[in-house]
Formats: sequence, C-alpha cells, structure tokens
Amino acid sequence: FLVDKEGYIIDIIGDKDIMESAEELNFLKGELWSEKVVGTNAIGTALYLNKPVQTIGAEHYGINQHSWTCSAAPIYDEDDNLIGCINMSGNYYNAHSHTLGIVTAAAQSIQKQMELAISYRLLNVTFDSISEGMIVMNEQMKIKRINGQALKILNISLEEAMNMEISHVLKGIDFYKFIKAENKFLNNIEWDFSINNERIKCVINILPLNRKEKNSGMVITFSKVEAVHKLVNKFAGYK
Repeated sequence: FLVDKEGYIIDIIGDKDIMESAEELNFLKGELWSEKVVGTNAIGTALYLNKPVQTIGAEHYGINQHSWTCSAAPIYDEDDNLIGCINMSGNYYNAHSHTLGIVTAAAQSIQKQMELAISYRLLNVTFDSISEGMIVMNEQMKIKRINGQALKILNISLEEAMNMEISHVLKGIDFYKFIKAENKFLNNIEWDFSINNERIKCVINILPLNRKEKNSGMVITFSKVEAVHKLVNKFAGYK
C-alpha cells in the first residue's frame, strides 16, 4: 500500500487472494487509515510516530485485523518533510521481522528516486540556462545532449543536432585523442563550426568526461567569437 501523509491509501498492488481479503477490511484506494480513525495499525501508527512500525495480529486495534500482519515505513521529501508511507500486509502467521526491513528499504529507495528526479530537473534547467553552447558526447562520439544556446548559435534544430557527426562540423580536431588520453583538454581556442555550408567562428573548450578512471565522452562548450570579443573589450576598455 502507498499512503499519503494524512493516511489515505493512494495505490495498492498484491496477488488476487490478498487483494480480496484487503477489500473485506476496507483496504481500498481513497480510504483513510489514520490512527485516529482506525486505531493502532501499521499505517496510521507509523505516520503518527513518524517511524517504521510493524503490527502483528492482536496488536491491531480493530478485531477484524487480528489475522493480519502489517509493516509500514514513512516516506520523506528532500527537505525531510513527511509525505506518506509504504506498507506491506499479509496473513499474521507469515509475519517476519525482516518484512519491516524490506519496507524501510523500499521507503528509502522511493526517497532516493524522488531526489534523483528533482536533481535531473534541476540539471535540465541549469543545462538550458547556460549562456554558452554546450554539447555532451559519449565515447563513440555520438551527441547525447545539446542545450538551447548551442542550437541557437549553430542555427539548427534538435533533430539535426542529434544526427550530427561532430568530426564533420569541427574539422581538424582529433576527438579520439581526448577519449584515449588522460588530462587532455582544450581551453578557449578559436575554431570554426562547419554547418550547412556555413562557417561559424567560435571560441571552444573541450573537456573529457572521466568516470571510474576512464574517459567516457566529452563536453564541448562554445560561444561565438564576436560575443567573446565584445566581452573582452567591455572589461579591458579596448575599442
């Protein structure tokens, strides 16, 4: 059972027999299983005590639940606010202390997945808000990500970009050297992108992606030469 912070059941999965038994106990989507409403039960008590709880047989307040064992663990958001809980229930004669550990691990897994989803959203926003063009490639030199500024500078669509051969548009750079060599990178060199019979003069940086002591791709960042020159002139006071 997946339950919100108030104790309302929002999702249920289980085999046919146990689901039929759950229905008889009003273990249904939308039903409220708080401790205030139902009395001592794993869901409501875990939410009330704000910690994992296992209830077996007659530990349940409701006599109809005495044939059940339930294990519940709270779920928190990235700011440690209680947002719900996950519960596993079954026949009381199958009760096992390890079930509570499984449920607690499941709650922690849910939290990690939510943190990951939030991190991905944050990274996506950051990636597209960067003022430079950015291209991320894997070790086969295939483009995996490209931001909006890169598309704007190169004046191409996302579909065109994802099918682009980087060695064809940045001619004269041996990209495989960057994959094979350690600590090899390029900083602030002027180079032309050759796109649709047009040469776009840019200042580029190439940085390998190192993972587990192995280069697994690279990141290319770039700006139009004139934009860089304007910035330099602004700070240096040149004309």
